[in-house]
Amino acid sequence: MAYTTVPTGSTLTQKAWRPGLIHQVELQAHMMGFVSPDDDSGIVLLEDLTKKRGDKIQIRFSPTDDTSDGFSDTDTVEGNEEKIDFLPDEMKIDYLAFAFAQAGQMSQQRVSFDLKAAAFIKAVAKWTRRFEESICNQFAGYTPAMGAAQDNYKRTGLNPVTQLDTAHILYSTAGAATYTTDQGIAADDTAVMTLDGINDAVLKMMTKAELTYPIAPCPDGFYHCVMHPYQWRQLRDNTSAGDWGDIVRATLEGGRRYEDSPLARGWLGTYNNTKLHVSDWVPNGVTSTDATLKQSNARRAFIFGARGAHMAFGEGYADGNHLDWVEQTRDYRKWGVLADSCFGVKRTIFNSQTYASLVLVTYSKG
Repeated sequence: MAYTTVPTGSTLTQKAWRPGLIHQVELQAHMMGFVSPDDDSGIVLLEDLTKKRGDKIQIRFSPTDDTSDGFSDTDTVEGNEEKIDFLPDEMKIDYLAFAFAQAGQMSQQRVSFDLKAAAFIKAVAKWTRRFEESICNQFAGYTPAMGAAQDNYKRTGLNPVTQLDTAHILYSTAGAATYTTDQGIAADDTAVMTLDGINDAVLKMMTKAELTYPIAPCPDGFYHCVMHPYQWRQLRDNTSAGDWGDIVRATLEGGRRYEDSPLARGWLGTYNNTKLHVSDWVPNGVTSTDATLKQSNARRAFIFGARGAHMAFGEGYADGNHLDWVEQTRDYRKWGVLADSCFGVKRTIFNSQTYASLVLVTYSKG
């Protein structure tokens, strides 16, 4: 049997679909806004177009230390130079696709809308959610996303999720006790998201005494905190002295119009050199005794700075062409479309420790 195929390079292909797909996905996926080839971006974009699916891409970083006093005019430089040390990490790129098929021409005739346009909308939604979910799962160290066998990476950026080390996970201090597990947080509905939690995270990120490698802000000069909508609701509703609701109220009493306030507009804001963001894909907690099980009633917000994660594309999926749109006609008037890419996402890890990001676990229903 012979099949008629219409590949992307064919003159018959509808060229409008592909750029529209790429534009809509990267516009709607909030976390993709942090992806940039800048070495100091929150998610560093690596594009090695010669790499193929299954290939590994090397990540290297040279940390700055303060062990040398430097050289004065009378010091001998030659023979006393410092060596440059590099911290290694690696990530994998692989292939992922979503496909849709139409049974035949009669199906199109039975409806008033364009089925191919519907497939386009579906592909945009699928890829938007998958990029967003993959990045959030990596930052949050959400190991249950890999399934019971811990070998399904389709929702984790096609790379395994590494469990968080204790130095890079914080727990809400608003509860009735001090917690060290996601289960403890989940059992206390007062252990909610507060500005104190963000303060603790920022202090830890900036201080060498707290972390081996203090975290630098992103190129915009800010850290970025991504929380679940339930956590954002907790922050907004908190009118305790010095917390979010109280700060907004004080600005209104100081003369700011209510229509211009974050509470009225529903958008977040900036606090302690940290921009606040919300994503419905911020995952649940993880049970400390079993990395394959999610912990309900807990959410893992995360805060990151420069080089918090890396994202890579290969096989020709360059910037501006991160997704492909392929159409195929078969069995006369039946057709199918496929939206695919070759990519990878991974939280940055050096010497078995998370680099440039922290997780803040708080109570959150669901």
